[in-house]
Amino acid sequence: MKTLIIGSTTVDIIIKLSHLPSTCEDINTPAHIYSLGGCAYNVSHMFHLFELPYVLCTPQGTGLYGDYVRNELAKKGITLPIETNEPHGACVCLVDSNGERSFLCHHGTEYFFYKEHLKQIDTTNVNQVYICGLEIEEPTGDNIIDYLETLDATIFFAPGPRILSIPQSKLNRLFKLSPVIHLNEQEITSYTKTSSIEEACLQLFKQTNNDIIVTLGEKGAYYYHDYQGIYIPGNPSTVVDTIGAGDSHLGSYMAALQMGYTPENAIVLANTIASQVVQIEGASLTKEQFKRVFN
Repeated sequence: MKTLIIGSTTVDIIIKLSHLPSTCEDINTPAHIYSLGGCAYNVSHMFHLFELPYVLCTPQGTGLYGDYVRNELAKKGITLPIETNEPHGACVCLVDSNGERSFLCHHGTEYFFYKEHLKQIDTTNVNQVYICGLEIEEPTGDNIIDYLETLDATIFFAPGPRILSIPQSKLNRLFKLSPVIHLNEQEITSYTKTSSIEEACLQLFKQTNNDIIVTLGEKGAYYYHDYQGIYIPGNPSTVVDTIGAGDSHLGSYMAALQMGYTPENAIVLANTIASQVVQIEGASLTKEQFKRVFN
């Protein structure tokens, strides 16, 4: 069986700052770091590391950023299935002294999915599908939902902070498909307007009728299943930056399920992966870093 990953592959331009600038303030920064990023790419990278079958579905665009993405993916032996004549975008990642990140995103073709794009996907033996909130929020997000409604696969939905901006009509359609939801504590309590994770999960579970995973940083994660929740401890770590930690958590969770792990053990593995990702610059562990964790 294989996993279908729908979403963006973009260029992360990482800039370290002592603090986020205020209006008219000038800040000198170290050299910018360029790397592959985007939620879907970050998720797919975990499948790449675990050497599991997957299909990464991102529109491939033109221009400087499109060329960068194409060339970097080629080094990994990856070719995106969708080519467009539209420019590719990028994401400026501002990382403060605490390692927390703020994003300034220019959405190019990689965030827009048209019906003809989705028809090109080979769904043979697909039993899992990943989607992100950013693509659903865009005007073409309905095309993705239309497509998901035709599939017989478990959907994993990571809306992120954009859950507060996605039209409720789109969320309602997605929730009817009973996706597994992956959010952090702030995101889920803000969306449900609740003060506790337990209350938030109960409210959301009534809409989705499927598992919910709430990430808690170094404290681990909260796993909610069939009206019951458990806390699964995390791993203390020294944070360099948090870029891609949530994506890597969900990607490794989904990979673990494909390998036969129970959900609880899959979260233990995902917590370990995420604790390693926050200790490096950027979102992607190298093969060497990955092997040091799992050898």
